[in-house]
Amino acid sequence: MLNISEYRDLISLFGEFSEKELSPKRLEIDKGGEAFKNAIKKLEGLGVFDEEINSIPLPVKIKIIIDLSKGEAGIAQFVAKSWTVGDLGIARSEKLVQFPSERVYYNGKLAEFKGENVDVLGLRSCSWAFGEIRVLRDYGNFDKEILFYDIACLVGISEAALESAENYAKERKAFDRTIYDFEEIRGFIQKGRSYVEGIKGALLVSEDPMNLLNLALEMAYFCTDKAMQIFGGYSFINEYSVQKFLRDARMLRSLLIRKLW
Repeated sequence: MLNISEYRDLISLFGEFSEKELSPKRLEIDKGGEAFKNAIKKLEGLGVFDEEINSIPLPVKIKIIIDLSKGEAGIAQFVAKSWTVGDLGIARSEKLVQFPSERVYYNGKLAEFKGENVDVLGLRSCSWAFGEIRVLRDYGNFDKEILFYDIACLVGISEAALESAENYAKERKAFDRTIYDFEEIRGFIQKGRSYVEGIKGALLVSEDPMNLLNLALEMAYFCTDKAMQIFGGYSFINEYSVQKFLRDARMLRSLLIRKLW
């Protein structure tokens, strides 16, 4: 049985990077451009794209993706894509491509893609394109590994949303006390944490991520929605990152929900 604590130093390295380099610049990175490129360049310096990473057990890589997603889900998506299909884009549907390139991975196939870049509601720091896909040949099925990382992103987004909401609740006052003192507010946060810890624990030992997908989607919806409610009207102001968690979670939901059909 894997002892994940053996990789504590490696996991902590990327957890610290996420906390110090990504989280403070989350909204800036969300706009793409130089901030995104600079973050990727720093990750390259830490060796996240080195070939040696392939020898690391999947649960360890899942934990790294969770931590990176707490800082910026788009960065985590880029790293996960690089680990699975390298320099290929990922076709999320017959039309939509994430991190577009002329060659894309599509349901176990290598495909040719032609299209134009588009802006989307969530995961803005990811590059997207809309166009036509032409299947070339079998490539190898990476769907399961990609889904592991997608669920890891949902866990990281949910955890970050709860932490943001809890910190805000402990500062925001109403009726001469912090709103965290209200039982209902604490209940939302505690229920969300139980969701997150349950999915996270199962994800690190699961052999089939499809068994967790429905619960993970419910978790992300609950955590990001309740975080928005706790922030109240401030949640709609772009200066607060809580609205970004909701956007990213909803975007991933729209990509993944079709797998349950």
